[in-house]
Amino acid sequence: MPEFSLPHDHGTHQHEEEVRRVLADDARFSAVAELFRSLGDPTRVRIFWLLSHREECVINIAAMLDMSSPAVSHHLRSLAENGLLESRRDGKEVYYRAADTEVAGLLHQVIERTVEVTCPREEAMPHAPHLPPVDAHAGEHAADLTPQQRQTYTDTVVQQSERLAAMSTHILELAQYENTEIVSGKAVYSLDEQLRRCVRQQERDWLKKGLTVEGDLDRVDYYGNEELAEHIWSNLLSDAIRFTPAGGQITIVLRQGEGEVTVSVSDTGIGMDEDTQQHIFDKFYRAAPYSDIRGNGLGLSIVRRAVALCGGQIAVFSRPGKGSTFTVTLPAAQE
Repeated sequence: MPEFSLPHDHGTHQHEEEVRRVLADDARFSAVAELFRSLGDPTRVRIFWLLSHREECVINIAAMLDMSSPAVSHHLRSLAENGLLESRRDGKEVYYRAADTEVAGLLHQVIERTVEVTCPREEAMPHAPHLPPVDAHAGEHAADLTPQQRQTYTDTVVQQSERLAAMSTHILELAQYENTEIVSGKAVYSLDEQLRRCVRQQERDWLKKGLTVEGDLDRVDYYGNEELAEHIWSNLLSDAIRFTPAGGQITIVLRQGEGEVTVSVSDTGIGMDEDTQQHIFDKFYRAAPYSDIRGNGLGLSIVRRAVALCGGQIAVFSRPGKGSTFTVTLPAAQE
C-alpha cells in the first residue's frame, strides 16, 4: 500500500492508518446515521421518550399525541426496525416499550438532558439568562428584539449546539468502548511525553483561567494502545480545568512501580462529597451543586471504561472545597 499523507500537516496527525481504517468502515457509520435518522422526526422522539417511561398500545399513544393509529404504527415500525423498541402481544393487543439496550438508554437520557437544557423552567434554573417568550409568530417579532436579546439568543444557540455535539461524540465513544472487549493496536510509546502533550493541547483552556499546571513525571516507556490512553488523560485534565476556580493548580504525577504504572491528576478545585464520589462514574451523573458547570456527565464514564480496557483501575479521593485526585493504576504490560 502506498504511503499516505495529508495535504496539510498541523502536527496532530497520529495513528493515520487506524483513523483511515475506521473512516473507511461505511457499514458502521451507515448504521449510526440510520439510528439517528430514526429519531429525526419530532413525533418519533416524543413516542420514544414516552415509551422509555411506560409501556403503551397504539391506541393510547395515538390518543395522547392526537394522531391516527396508522400514523403512530408507522413511527413505531421505524423505531423498532432500528432496535429502539420492543413489543409484546397480550391477546389482540400489542404493547410497546423502549428496548432494554445500552444505546436506547443513552438516547433516552440525551433527550431528557436536551429538553432540560433548551426548555428550562425559570424557577429550576435561577441563574439562566432571561429570554423573552417564543411563540408561533416569533419570526414576526424578531425586529422588536434588543441587540442584547439577540446576542443572548445567539449565544444560547451556539452553546447548546456545542454541548449537543460534544454529547454526541461522547455517546459514540462510549458505545464503541462498551462494545470492545479486546484492545488491539498496541505499541511501545513514551507515557510521560503523552501526558506532556495532553497538557499542551489544553494549554489555552488552563491559561485562560489563570491555572498553574505542574508535572512530576517519571520516564516511562509503556506498551499499550496510545489512543485509548490519551482519551483517559485528556478527559481527566479537562475535568480538572473545568472544576478548578481561576488561579488554582493542577498537578500530574506519573510513577513507574514494580509491575504497575500510576498516574494521578490532582486539582485545587471545588471537590466532592462522599455521595457524589459514589456515583461520579455513572453515566450522565451530575451532582446538583455542580450542574451549572458545563458538561454532560459522560466523560468519567468513558474514562472508567477506557481504564478497564487497559486492564487498569481508577480511584478518586476528594473533599468539598479542597479539590480532587483521580488515580489511574495500569499494569506494566509486556510486549
